[in-house]
Amino acid sequence: METIQIPRNQKEIGITYPNSGIINIDSWFLKNPILVLFILWTTYLVLDLFTTFLLGIKITDWKTPSYNYLVSFLIVFVYFKILTSPFKLAQIFLINLALVPCMILLFIYAKYLLSLYPSGEFSNLFHLAVIETLRIIQFLGVTTAFVILFRKSQTKINYQKLLLNHFNLKLSPHFTLNNFTLLASQISGSNPKFFLDFLEMTNLLRYSFKDPTQPSFLKEEIMAVNQYLYFQKKRFPKSNIHTLIDIPDNVLSYQFSKLCLLTFIENIFNHGNYTDLKQPCYIIITAKQNGDFFQLIFSIYNKIAAEKDLPHTGTGSETAFQILTHDFGKNLFFCQNKSEEDFSLLMVIQFGNQYQ
Repeated sequence: METIQIPRNQKEIGITYPNSGIINIDSWFLKNPILVLFILWTTYLVLDLFTTFLLGIKITDWKTPSYNYLVSFLIVFVYFKILTSPFKLAQIFLINLALVPCMILLFIYAKYLLSLYPSGEFSNLFHLAVIETLRIIQFLGVTTAFVILFRKSQTKINYQKLLLNHFNLKLSPHFTLNNFTLLASQISGSNPKFFLDFLEMTNLLRYSFKDPTQPSFLKEEIMAVNQYLYFQKKRFPKSNIHTLIDIPDNVLSYQFSKLCLLTFIENIFNHGNYTDLKQPCYIIITAKQNGDFFQLIFSIYNKIAAEKDLPHTGTGSETAFQILTHDFGKNLFFCQNKSEEDFSLLMVIQFGNQYQ
């Protein structure tokens, strides 16, 4: 088998899509906003106590910091619930206008009963009122910033869900495939070659419509890759693409993530210069045994074409990397090299008995 040297340029190595962590944080933040707020409040208390001990200041009365921590969080909790309520903005403003001053007065009064009333030091009442009012305003300001961040994240996630639902608005696979079969039966006698091509395209569409929650196998993915390349070469007869696909039959029975290899290959036609006679594109899919495991080796190389005006689908190689990382975890390894002139990807997936 001929060894193909793939040029190396700017190197990028990893096993996860870099934005996946941000997405996970956003999701956890939206599901547990009160817990996040509680963690922030507890962190503030810990840092405050740490600074106090660091400066050598002794705390003789633990009731005051405990009260500030617990009651202020209760106020913040009520304030957060109001700001994130389904009421209109004007209604929320009126509720806060009436409720916030009451909460401040109750906080100051309880603090007065806790600290000044037992000692009878009424001269410091004004000082206490000013300090505690500023304290509560500071807490409410932090909570307001937190709510703004929460609402922006919520809006972003809701918009992404809306886009996903919009992408799913399409003709049902059942309708499409049944009508393709009907058309195939009508042309079967008139043009046998076209009939076979039509069946191949129908099979490719059937695989693309397959429910991703149902098991898919490497054999199906390789067949889809071959069918896709067959039609693209018919469509672009001047394409210069060298393909090597050599997978043992016993490896084809392993489960595999639907359309992931095909997505990377499709990017060659979306972003690559696949008609350059001097520099061909390469697609290599092989497998070898490594001890008790099999390794699937997938490699592509292509020159970057001039900017193409392509519609953005919201999916692509980033999504494929996320899916493969989810399905194979630490058994997925890849190295991609990208520059302004060319792109290459080397990906190795290790299969074991757990994937059969």
